[in-house]
Amino acid sequence: VYSSDLANNSNSKEYNQLSCPPKKEIAIYIHGVWTDERSANEQFSRTAMSLASNYYSIPLIGFSWDSNTPINKDGWETAKNIAERNGPKLAQFVIDFKNKCRDTDIRFLAHSLGAAVVKSALASLSSNQEWNDKSGLNITSVHLLGAAIDRSSVAGNTTFGNAINKVVGDFHNLRNSEDNMLEYVYRYVERSDALGLLGISHSLPLPKNYFETEV
Repeated sequence: VYSSDLANNSNSKEYNQLSCPPKKEIAIYIHGVWTDERSANEQFSRTAMSLASNYYSIPLIGFSWDSNTPINKDGWETAKNIAERNGPKLAQFVIDFKNKCRDTDIRFLAHSLGAAVVKSALASLSSNQEWNDKSGLNITSVHLLGAAIDRSSVAGNTTFGNAINKVVGDFHNLRNSEDNMLEYVYRYVERSDALGLLGISHSLPLPKNYFETEV
């Protein structure tokens, strides 16, 4: 976990240095597939600068996971498994943070296969007794950018859809119908369409707090 403006030392990996932000709001950025440490840091810094340039001056945390697998079909399958296993780790970070800073809003920003980390994290929170025992806890918002997960996975009658309803304030899917990575690579390896390309199928039930935007 990398942090900006939240720890005593910038880009510190030491959770015990974290302090509750005075504005009572943080964002967590989760990168996508085939991202090494250098690229993860670059994406994190670019996201922080983008937020700052839009006068959104809240602390940003970068959640980095081991997505730097071989760039082939087997590497993709491995990365999917790693993403799913990192969801509970992100969920535990959120629980620990909320235990220290209960009144602080948490927002998720996830790119590409980072959406699978979020999917796993929300499912983990939804089934966590410690989280459920404390009324009023939720993730204030989730924004998926170019989500590399199946477009049916967010349906209201799925495990993920139920978790969205239960755990999240507002859930935003920012899709791009001209995303070449999702249109060609994802479609080739998955034999299906990605949420970040076409959005949810109109025939499926929506979570009540699900919003979708073409970008």
